[in-house]
Amino acid sequence: MITRILVPLDGSALAESALSVAAQVTRAIEGTLILFRAYEITQSDYIAEVMHAEAEEAQTYLAWIAHRPELAGLQIETRELGGAAALNILDAVQAYQADLLVMSSHGRSGFTRWALGSVAEYVIRHAPVPVLVLHEPQEGEPLRTASPTALVALDGSLRAETTLGPAADVLAALAAPRNGTLHLVRVVAPPVEIRAGSASMHATPLIEREDAKLREAEDYLLRLSERIQTHGIDGHHPTASWSLHVAEEVTPALVHAGQEEREVLFLALATHGRGTLERWKSGSIAAAFLEQSTLPLLIVRAPETKGGA
Repeated sequence: MITRILVPLDGSALAESALSVAAQVTRAIEGTLILFRAYEITQSDYIAEVMHAEAEEAQTYLAWIAHRPELAGLQIETRELGGAAALNILDAVQAYQADLLVMSSHGRSGFTRWALGSVAEYVIRHAPVPVLVLHEPQEGEPLRTASPTALVALDGSLRAETTLGPAADVLAALAAPRNGTLHLVRVVAPPVEIRAGSASMHATPLIEREDAKLREAEDYLLRLSERIQTHGIDGHHPTASWSLHVAEEVTPALVHAGQEEREVLFLALATHGRGTLERWKSGSIAAAFLEQSTLPLLIVRAPETKGGA
């Protein structure tokens, strides 16, 4: 259950563009919005006066942000820490017991590129709580649609299903007072081509195995959607729907699904510390999706299993 939402700010308008959506979620859940500023300290800055001045500047900035009109009436905390931005954001999540991070995909302190080692990349890889990444600036009107839908990317594993609870939480907040729809999406590789000249005794079993794989994927989505429809998720009762996409590459298929389904608020995707789930071998799907789509992305770090699998 989400009750405390943290927004990392670096002083830029682009980072601040996450505030309207964070405020929308906070207001819907009647929770607490934590405004956080990490200010850089170099080796030469270890002088008490300089550190004090940096802290005061961060406090003044956060106090000013807290009085923005879109945050009126919310329970707000302001926090600041000196040091490396990425590490401080993760420290803040733990120290201030945040349940959700809401952040812009670019900004002054390393959000511009999803290169290895950037603030956003590091936070997403290591954050112990879900991260809602807003690809485009969201200033002005918050996310509202007539038929709000969240896409949930699944690969058939229990680890991928860890996205369902956080996705239901965020959807309920963004869709309020409606229930919204969780649309389950699974991408499977196309059947192996049966080339001309293959012996029929080998071709027939191969075709049967490929057909069985597609049927299993369809059955999985049908069972899971029926379970959600019947029992709900974490106290939420969204409508559940599903679609199966046959494609070589996962990311283009997810982008297409986002374009195909109307009124999509965000895509939810599970990752682990090394990148995307192991069954999806196409590299960093989260980073690729943000490059190819303007949809917000909810990233949930799946728990590690024994042996690191």
